Amino acid sequence: MNPHLTEEEIILLTEQACERHVAEKFYEHLHQCQKCLDDFQYMARSRMIENTSDFPEQSLVELGMAAVAVTRAEENTQSLGTRSSRRKWSYRYATIAAAVLMVTAAVWIGFSGPPAAGPGADITGPIFEAMTVASNRSLAVIPGTEHSITTTARTYRSGFVATDEAMSKALLYLSKRYEEGETSRDVVYWLLAGFLSTGQINGARNVARNGLLWYPEDVEIVTLSALAAFFDGEVDEADRLLRSVVEKEPAFEAAAVNLGIVLMEKGDQAGAEEVLARVAGRRPATPLAERAAWLLERHN
Repeated sequence: MNPHLTEEEIILLTEQACERHVAEKFYEHLHQCQKCLDDFQYMARSRMIENTSDFPEQSLVELGMAAVAVTRAEENTQSLGTRSSRRKWSYRYATIAAAVLMVTAAVWIGFSGPPAAGPGADITGPIFEAMTVASNRSLAVIPGTEHSITTTARTYRSGFVATDEAMSKALLYLSKRYEEGETSRDVVYWLLAGFLSTGQINGARNVARNGLLWYPEDVEIVTLSALAAFFDGEVDEADRLLRSVVEKEPAFEAAAVNLGIVLMEKGDQAGAEEVLARVAGRRPATPLAERAAWLLERHN
């Protein structure tokens, strides 16, 4: 017999899709099993964040307070010595429900506050310009510049751009928000791309570590992190990260071109040719396809 609730059972409980007597049984288990309680809270929080329209803030608080009220009522009944076996279930159900709902409500309320404004054009403009120049100077393609790159490139590994006043201002602004605890995707993406474009590899690596933790499914963040590893000489790490993106999103061709470059670096000629030929043949005449075709010709 499974000592823990299955993922399907936790989903049913999270979505309130099971009969009351089944829910009470599950909640009794949560009362006794910390692992399942943690799994349930994580799934409940995730569902609320992804489907905020289904979970109004006030409704969550009301549910939590209702559970507390039931708990208190049961405690009063206890003192009279009239608690039945059924009430034992309800008491424990209410206790665990109150704790879970109140914690989850607090977390959801924190996430549902007004989002911080994203970086403006005065910040993203200089960084994008640097990204494009860097991608045109080097073989590697920084995600976001796919439609702006040239067919050929001048340097093998990197084509770093000098920081001018506008770029320095942009990086300083983003760095401050990041250091103050900003975790938004925009701040991570633009700061990581800016550091890569200007050759600030240590800074890029530091941001990439958190970016991978916060956005492990974001193909652009993962690809940027792979380039930070590649520019830092960690070719195997870059290979692993880029492969994960290509396997997950085969149509994300910036990762595929960069994987081909990494495989060339590793001496895997057959692997590089296979990846690059796929990009070159998928959408001919696009900038990425032309870059891939040029890399193939250059490699041979």
